[in-house]
Amino acid sequence: MDNTLLYINTDNIDDLIFADESCDRPYYLNCDDGVSEAEFPAVVYEAFSEYYADYVNEGIKPDETEVSPLLWEAVFMLAEKYNINEENCYSFCDGIRIQYVDGSKFIDEIMLDEDETLTSEIRFIFEFGGDDSEKFIYFMNNAEYECLINKKKISFMEVPLYVVSKKIEEDMDLYN
Repeated sequence: MDNTLLYINTDNIDDLIFADESCDRPYYLNCDDGVSEAEFPAVVYEAFSEYYADYVNEGIKPDETEVSPLLWEAVFMLAEKYNINEENCYSFCDGIRIQYVDGSKFIDEIMLDEDETLTSEIRFIFEFGGDDSEKFIYFMNNAEYECLINKKKISFMEVPLYVVSKKIEEDMDLYN
């Protein structure tokens, strides 16, 4: 899985199977089709997230000092190959997917602002090895709807690694 950070609520999971990137897809395990097989390096997500959306939606092309012409060409080739356009570019870069205990799914795009608690939760787990005492995770989607997710009802959640790590770095810079 590329550009994905997994939040796993082990209280709600019966079993986990992790495969090395050199393994074939385990078709016999009834895998979810939404799980990718690490197709893109992180720099591609950065280019899509930082520059491609602006170019497609507003016509703003990045300067060659920001993005090399070869990377820019590769981004457009990948966008064409995987049919990434102005309508689905944000879900490609900012997609969040939650699998609930009851089997239902929540799929949306995430927007991390100063009030969200998702990155605080992830940072707390990384730093202290467990979650904090908050019952809900709060974030906004790209349509600016406020989303409150009950952590006890989550089996697992996939969040965009690039977007979350960038937000955590920004928050850490504020405190330093």
